[in-house]
Amino acid sequence: MSNRFKNNQVIGVVAESTNELTYAEKYGLTAVEIRVDLLLAAGESVESILRLVSDASNLKLGVLATVRHPSHGGKYAESETKRVALYHTILEAGADLIDVEWDSEAATLLQDVHHRLVLSYHNFDGMPAASELAKLTTSLEAKKPFAIKIVPTATQLADAVCLLDWVSQSLSTTKQSPVRRIGFVMGEQGACSRVLSTCFGGALTYASFGEAVAPGQISLDELLNLYRVPELNETTRVTAVFGKTSSAQQTAAADTASATVTNLNQNYKRDNINRVAIDLSLSTLTEIRALAKALRIDDVVEL
Repeated sequence: MSNRFKNNQVIGVVAESTNELTYAEKYGLTAVEIRVDLLLAAGESVESILRLVSDASNLKLGVLATVRHPSHGGKYAESETKRVALYHTILEAGADLIDVEWDSEAATLLQDVHHRLVLSYHNFDGMPAASELAKLTTSLEAKKPFAIKIVPTATQLADAVCLLDWVSQSLSTTKQSPVRRIGFVMGEQGACSRVLSTCFGGALTYASFGEAVAPGQISLDELLNLYRVPELNETTRVTAVFGKTSSAQQTAAADTASATVTNLNQNYKRDNINRVAIDLSLSTLTEIRALAKALRIDDVVEL
């Protein structure tokens, strides 16, 4: 069951159509997240979604199913009793894990399957204070789920660093809890955390097959082929690509930064170099230099 979910893993998000499952084989994935709430909103039936879960399981894919509540950005607005019943049906159809909001009634009602839960926290407004993050972590880990997932929103590069540090604590030799951690930040300022999360110790990072389903989400093709996320590890070094221009030149600057990141990463792949280039142009050069050690940055390409 949960042994299909290993560290340093990219999982594809099936959110627009059950046909998206075919992309999992194309990209050689070992697991998918099935966004049940979004599929239902797109017109899929419960029956077709249960077949999807079963088909994915039969293909030996790990299946994480999410019926996201509107309070956390989802589209399933039925009662918690119905949502819990649907979760149980999905588990019976072959899902390995289910993602449930940490503060929901459903999370309490599903404690009988706590070992198959990913308890998730989302904050679309900002980053929790360090004390709040520590308190939240203790509370979630005490419920003994399979994993805890914390996804706030970045307003500055330091927020991404904070979440990556939180994720990395799961690798501590003094850490007693077996609960895995999944964490990155939403928003353009935190996009680097989606690339680096797994090499800092995160159990999973997510990518869309189609349109992004969360702010700042990166496409599957980019995570796998541009950034080579499954190959990144605790010794991976980072090249920060930086370039600030006037507002009138922003489009051209973004294209230049994108081309530079692509060229650098292609070279690293060709030469088998354990390094990844990331565009950090939304941050200031002062921020980048101040946070370089925490982000494993030892090279800055200034455009």
